[in-house]
Amino acid sequence: MLLRESSLLGSVGMLRILGGVYRNLKEDGVEDGDIQEFFKRLDRHMSAPVTEQSIWRTTAANEDFEPNASAPIMRQQNIVHLTKVITEVQEGARRHLIHWTAARPPPHATWRGPCCYPAYE
Repeated sequence: MLLRESSLLGSVGMLRILGGVYRNLKEDGVEDGDIQEFFKRLDRHMSAPVTEQSIWRTTAANEDFEPNASAPIMRQQNIVHLTKVITEVQEGARRHLIHWTAARPPPHATWRGPCCYPAYE
């Protein structure tokens, strides 16, 4: 199976968006370790095609993905919007981003124990 068929990371657009997320977080003073942790948490949500239960269809990112898409919509306004949705820092980047990815486990997730925020595999 090809990466493009099974992961959003096979999309050049998603790589551009993640690059923008990284840049925005660095500009906000987020440490590299926290960014790495966030990307690790985000990784489990990169399955393609996008399902109706995924964070991409159940959050503000919904307007940036077609149903069953393997990539975000590539219009400039969608790229800018999705980058902003992912890096939104209204109450502090680290807390918001970790909560955003942990709060919506992938459909096949299993609970792996209590912590300060939900942890799923």
